[in-house]
Amino acid sequence: MIRILFVCTGNICRSPIATHVLRSRLSDEPGVEIDSAGTHPPIGHPMTPEALILAREFGARGSDAAHHHARLVIPPTVESSDLVLGMSRRHRRAAVELAPRRLRATFTLREFARVVDSLSDTLLDAAATGETPPERFASLVRVIAQQRTAAPAPGAPEHDDVVDPYGKDDETYRQCALQLIPALDAVERIVRRAHGGAAPVTDAGAPRMRRRDR
Repeated sequence: MIRILFVCTGNICRSPIATHVLRSRLSDEPGVEIDSAGTHPPIGHPMTPEALILAREFGARGSDAAHHHARLVIPPTVESSDLVLGMSRRHRRAAVELAPRRLRATFTLREFARVVDSLSDTLLDAAATGETPPERFASLVRVIAQQRTAAPAPGAPEHDDVVDPYGKDDETYRQCALQLIPALDAVERIVRRAHGGAAPVTDAGAPRMRRRDR
C-alpha cells in the first residue's frame, strides 16, 4: 500500500481538496491510500462549501468529498505515511515534529512539485527501484528528498505554501486552487511511475491547470 497524507490547519479546505481530487485521479491505480488531517481542525466538520465546489470542479468524483469530516493529525498517522505533504511550511514543520523519522518523506505540496519538476524522466526511471509499487514509491521519495537542495529555489519562501482561503472571498479560494491543483500533477506522476507508468492519465471531465511561472 502507498500511503499519502495531506496536512493543513483546519482540514476543511486545502488538504481535503487535494485528497479528493488526487483520489479521483488515481482511482485506476490499486493500492494507493490518500488521506488528510489538520493541525487545528474543527473535528468532525465537513469541507467548506467553497472548497467542495472547487474539489468537484477539478475532478473529485463520487460522494467522498461531501462526506468528509475534519480530523486531527496525530503521530501514528504521520508515521504510517509514505509521503506527507503540508499545505505550508508551518504544516510541514508540524508533521516533522510529530514524527521526526518521517523528515525525508515530508514536504510542502508545492515544494514537492518544484523538486519533481526539476528531475528528468531518466533520473526518475533510475530511481524507481524495487519489486513492488510501494518499494518503488519509497525509493522515488528518497531520491526526491536528496534532490531537495539541488532543485531551483522558489522565488520567495512563501511560494512553497498554498494560500489559506478559509474565511476569505471566492477570489482567494480560486487563488488557492491555482496553486494547489497543478502541484498534484507531480504527485500523480510519481505514483504512476511507481506503478510502472510514466505519464498521468488525462480525464477530459477534470480540468487541469498548468503551473504558472513564479
